Amino acid sequence: MGNTSGKSLRRGTADKSSSSLSLKGREDTVENLSRWITAEKRRTQDILEENYDVYKQRMHLLKHMFKQLDPNIMATATFVNHGDLELAVKYDVSRRQLLVKIIQARDLRARDLRGKTSDPYVKLWLQKERGGEVGNVYKTRIMPKTLSPKWNEIFSFPIDNMDLLDGTFLIFQVWDNDITERDDMIGENVVSISSMNISSGRHEFNAWYSLKASTDLNITGTVSFDISFEMPDVLTIKVLKGEGLTQKSTDRLPNCRVKLQVPGIALCFETEIKENTIDPVWEETFEFPVTLDQLCTKYIVLHVIDVRDGQQNETLGQIIYDLDNITPHSGFNGTMELADLKNSERLRSRWFQHFLLQEFRESLTAHANFHQPSFLFKNSEGTKVHLFPIEYKVFVNIL
Repeated sequence: MGNTSGKSLRRGTADKSSSSLSLKGREDTVENLSRWITAEKRRTQDILEENYDVYKQRMHLLKHMFKQLDPNIMATATFVNHGDLELAVKYDVSRRQLLVKIIQARDLRARDLRGKTSDPYVKLWLQKERGGEVGNVYKTRIMPKTLSPKWNEIFSFPIDNMDLLDGTFLIFQVWDNDITERDDMIGENVVSISSMNISSGRHEFNAWYSLKASTDLNITGTVSFDISFEMPDVLTIKVLKGEGLTQKSTDRLPNCRVKLQVPGIALCFETEIKENTIDPVWEETFEFPVTLDQLCTKYIVLHVIDVRDGQQNETLGQIIYDLDNITPHSGFNGTMELADLKNSERLRSRWFQHFLLQEFRESLTAHANFHQPSFLFKNSEGTKVHLFPIEYKVFVNIL
């Protein structure tokens, strides 16, 4: 009996010792794993920083490929369709006239009381970039109760020299005629004459244009700001000052504030309000949590507003700055012009904020890191990345 107890006691002591060793082994394993993960994270970060230019090239190639395969991936998820307008433009050299033909519209927004149809007409004129109309403001016939009107009307703008059209825009607006109340705008577009390639006067330019919310071409002024990046994930923006901002009210100067946002990051900052000035000075600094690999896919929006007590605030313009230009070793220090960018695809886009499309962004990052699909990347001449144009074209056609 005594021997049995002794054996049991020794066995129990051995089991307890073995358990302690096993527990200590697990702790060592966890600690080693933690060290490995930390080291691997640092190594990956170091590689990414050293090869950041190559990484950016890969991301651009991938985004371009996916945009070709499915443009909807890179398009806005919150687009409001105002309809489309077809027009033709030609410069008559002998008569020295710019001829604009309003042909037709399709898929217009219904603006009547019942929301089923509209009575559309078009207003059009020429305007310089910073205001000032050129020639007359024309208006087509009213087409009753239709969302697909056909006008086929031609309007002429006397232009003695094609050089006078540099920096000139054609503005066309589609309106819904309302007999009892004020007419409602359905949508507009602003098109640079220089983009139409009609300088020779030999060809007629014909195209469909999507209608958007109205654009204010009278926005003026600049904003000066600094941007810097600090590893691992601190993006710093310092808003310095504004100069020559727009004064939209004749009886008062604006109360200026800047709103800052990086789409896809749930933070929005605001500067202090600088009252009664078109040349505000802020000198305020803000920080966003942005990682190095996010720099080539994100941008920052600076939106200047006129704060009005008891009234709706007025927009004084926006600036969009691509963080693709920022690296851990070089930032931005400068001045940019304000513009009315509310119709910008970026300001209307919410694809970074959508869960599935956020996964898509992360997928792009993984592809860029692991050089997949392999046909898209080819390393030669050091770290330069090349695209296989033939295979890429075949791949797109197959899909």
